[in-house]
Amino acid sequence: MASLDFVTALGRLLSEASARQSFIDDREVIVDQWGLNGSDRDAFLRLDAADVERQASALLGKRLHETRRRLPKTFALNEPRSREL
Repeated sequence: MASLDFVTALGRLLSEASARQSFIDDREVIVDQWGLNGSDRDAFLRLDAADVERQASALLGKRLHETRRRLPKTFALNEPRSREL
């Protein structure tokens, strides 16, 4: 895999639950897998896992809200299931 820069790595971390779990488990491993170097590596290693999780949750909530607004009939038909998400 090609090296990722900080912004790309952060975007991936925010959008992939499995990446966040890997970050929590051992952030050095994911940094090495993604090939972050120099100041990008240092900044990524200093990220607070709880803050990252809060931001990811907020982004997911926003996407859910936007999707619900654009597909109201779909959500109405699937309301019990959509609450689980």
